[in-house]
This record gives sequence, structure tokens and C-alpha cells, in this order.
Amino acid sequence: MTGRRMASAAKILRVLLLAAAGVLTPAAVAFAVPPVISNPNHPYDPDWPAIQVLLAQKCTGCHRAGNEDRQDFTSYRALMAAGVADDLPAIVPGRPEDSYLWECVAWNAAADPESDLAGEPMMPEDKHEWLTAGQQAMVKRWIERGARQWRHGCGGRAEGDARRTATPLLESDFPSAKQCKACHPKQYREWSRSMHAYAQHSPMFEAFNLTLLERTGGTLGTFCSRCHTPLGTALGENGLVRNVNRSRLSTEGVTCVACHRQSKAFHKSNARQFIEPGASLETCMFGPFEDATAVPQGHASAKNPFLKQSAFCGSCHDVTSPDGVRLEEAFSEWRHSPAAAQDITCQSCHMGPVQGVPIADSCRPLGRAATVP
Repeated sequence: MTGRRMASAAKILRVLLLAAAGVLTPAAVAFAVPPVISNPNHPYDPDWPAIQVLLAQKCTGCHRAGNEDRQDFTSYRALMAAGVADDLPAIVPGRPEDSYLWECVAWNAAADPESDLAGEPMMPEDKHEWLTAGQQAMVKRWIERGARQWRHGCGGRAEGDARRTATPLLESDFPSAKQCKACHPKQYREWSRSMHAYAQHSPMFEAFNLTLLERTGGTLGTFCSRCHTPLGTALGENGLVRNVNRSRLSTEGVTCVACHRQSKAFHKSNARQFIEPGASLETCMFGPFEDATAVPQGHASAKNPFLKQSAFCGSCHDVTSPDGVRLEEAFSEWRHSPAAAQDITCQSCHMGPVQGVPIADSCRPLGRAATVP
């Protein structure tokens, strides 16, 4: 308790004792004791962060500003203003049966013969993205409770309020690889089959990490997991968290934004990098191209030359244990190899059309980076 609060509590106690002794009248007591001020109902809905992630992963690939054929679902304000017509809004707070969004995503996921829901939903178009029974229940519950929001970073205040407070990062502060898939299907396919995508899923790694934590009494911390799940570490998950208890974003391992949200060089840092938080269409993504340009329907883009250097890979692929043991020396080995002398980078061999065969940047069969709806 701070000194000011202690003084205030002591003053109130003194007033009450004087009133009990008959020294003060009830009117004086009422005047002397500070009134209790109760906060109004907070505009926070516990389902909104998960709803925000759900919309980002399953809807905003098509439902975004600039796409005239679809309503914009990229922000709470846009979602509440969207609709097929004035008499058919996307969201009617308190009434999911009148909300066009619910009409599109609801379906009989449990195959209940007594259900009135359709056998298939209208949206999303990809059957692998159809909402589960639990996700449908969450959407319906959120609309029934008034479709309220909580914009992270505003201290729970309504969107547009400029007063900011320091709050922890949430999963909704980073886009999932599934969200990137809408415009980058080729890159998503390549990533989804890579060891980067498997980095945290690996049962071998999980067992190895937990064994080391046990043998070091937990003092190893996130030494291993911060390379295998950079976003999980950024979200505050410690090394002891099992995969079944991690966030969905954490189990994506080295996901898209783990590399493409780094705005500057961090060099050999054992994955101690800062990853820029923010919604996919509101925050810049960094790539290797000089002529990176943004399109009206997409996110801002800029060049980070560090992405094309071997030192970028060395931030994770050159590991020294806390007691000085060299665990992995991929970057150090490259530094002392003929390839480094010939300016052949890690990316030249490992990000070309044929694994292990170096290729110059000018010879890479690069196509369009994205297909914007």
C-alpha cells in the first residue's frame, strides 16, 4: 500500500471512530468520508480477441477494403458497418438470427438430425476452414452478448480512443501464417512443409527441451524455445509450457512474421529479436526486394537488406549454451568456408530452386510475391 493510500485509510478510520464516540454528527461523517465511485460497465468482451483472430484467419483474405465484391471485416468498426444491404447488416448486436455473418458461417457441424442449420455453410469457401461447433458457439455467444469489442493497446477502451496504456501482447497482435496464405499461397505451401513450420511441433524437441529444463532446475528458461517459437516467447510463454497448452500462433513455430516483421539487424542474438506487433494490414512487412511496393488492399512493404545476409540465419543457427558449449555452428562453419569467400550466402543454397545448389539473386525464378484479391 502506498503512503497516500495509507494516509487516506487512516483518515477514514479516525472519522469513523469519532462518529462512534458521538463527537461527529452523521452529516459530518457523510461529508468527511470520500464517496465510493463505481466504474461504468467496461466495454470488454472476453470472446473478442478470439473472434478477432478467427476473422483474420478465415475471412479477411477476401473481406478487406478495396475489394468491391466483399464487405470489409478487417476492423471492428468496418465489421459493424458492413452488410449486404441496409436491412441485412453483418452484425446485429444481441440478435445472431438477424446477423448476416452468422447466417453465412452457421452449419450443422455436429450432424444433429434435430438441427435446423444447413448441412454446409455459405462461408468460408474452403471446406477445411469451416467453423467448428465450438467456434460457431463462440460467434453466436459474442453476438448475443452485444458484439462488444476490446481493442488491445487501448486499455480496453473503444476503438479510436487515443489514450494508451501499457498492456501485454496478445495472439491477435500478430497475423497467423494462415492469414498470409490468402495472398501468398505459394509461400504458404513451401513454409507449411518446412522444418520452420515443424520447429515447435517436434516431439523430439519438446522432450529434449523439457529434459534440459528439468536438469537445470528451470534456469534454462526460454533458451531453446525462443528459437523454435519466437512468437510464443514474445507472447510470454516460458520454456516449460507444453504444446497442448500453447497458443495456436505459438505452435506455428518459425512463422511468417517471425522473419518478416524484423525491421533491423540483430545478428548472433540467440533469437533475441524484436518482432513488430500489429494487424496484418496495419503494420509493415519487410522483405528482400528493393522495389517493395504496397497495394491498396494489402499491407505496407519495405526492404530489410539483412534478410539476404547469412548473419540473418545466424541469429538462430549458431547456438552457444549458457555454460559455453557450442551446440550448433552452422553460421560459424559458413564463415570459415570457401562459400563465404565467394560471397555465397546461406540463402543462395537453401532458398533456390534446387537445395544445395547456389544460385545468384538475378537468376532466381522469382514470380509475383502475392496475389491480391
